[in-house]
Amino acid sequence: TYATRELAEQVLAKIVSEMAVDDAGLRRDYSESPKLEALGKAWLERRQKTHRSSRDDRCRWKLHLEPAFGRMKPYEVDAAKLRRFIESKLAEGLSPTTVGHCIRELSTLYADIIEAGHAPSNPVASLPRSTRRLYKSIYDVRSTPFLERPVDIRRLYLAMAEPYNMIFIFGEQTGCRVGEILGMDWKDIDLPGRKIHVRQQMQNGKLCMLKDRESRIVPLSTSLAPILEAWKLKTGGVGPLFTPKHPTRGGRPDIGSPAQFVRPCTVHKALAKALTACELPKMTLYQCTRHTFASQWVMNGGSMEMLAKIMGHSS
Repeated sequence: TYATRELAEQVLAKIVSEMAVDDAGLRRDYSESPKLEALGKAWLERRQKTHRSSRDDRCRWKLHLEPAFGRMKPYEVDAAKLRRFIESKLAEGLSPTTVGHCIRELSTLYADIIEAGHAPSNPVASLPRSTRRLYKSIYDVRSTPFLERPVDIRRLYLAMAEPYNMIFIFGEQTGCRVGEILGMDWKDIDLPGRKIHVRQQMQNGKLCMLKDRESRIVPLSTSLAPILEAWKLKTGGVGPLFTPKHPTRGGRPDIGSPAQFVRPCTVHKALAKALTACELPKMTLYQCTRHTFASQWVMNGGSMEMLAKIMGHSS
């Protein structure tokens, strides 16, 4: 067929192009490739437009990766150099988790470099198991605290002022991330259908794509539905689900632009005050909402596969 013939021509053109670059099958000369400092800079600029974690990536690159590998050509990095980097960072006091983030970032960069034809292989892929053990995460998720008793969830909700109590109970009943909660809009709430569409999140006062870049549906529990129905009547049910108590704070007074979204720090302060009043242990908003939701789900016999879909886990 025409489509098959066109595909064959594309494959043939690719093979001919690669043979020309590789001098008819001879090993490509990677010594002409740019240094990693230039390749990394260009990669981070592209990543800034598509990835929410680009700020963390840039920070790790500037503090750790570029000083160690920036002046090298891509083909010069090998398993031995990576092990020396890992050991030196651990000796500096970096946690294995942070070192692991650095190594995974470098691996992601190499995927881009290899596709561009600047390196023969990914050196991270050649690391032996003994080296990988060095940066294995030491964090135990089972140690993360959560609200174990339903009575404490209710007490905490009643101890917080609006809209912070609504933000808390919404997160505890849906398992959404903090940014997803603060970026929630009434058009995403389907009260008759008993479901919530998670499409966006708030970061640094602006709406942006989700962490996993894919929207998902969260079921609206029977206990949260009447609370949201009352909240809709009280707020009008248009625009952001949660708006600042004092809109002029945190905005741009110089141009008369009020803050549109609630800031996470104000919610954290209200939560800390309520935890103290209820004589409950100190916990973060994540622990009181997302981790509590997941833990209660499992304790009540919920499916792990369904939980992963609701929370937007990649695995």
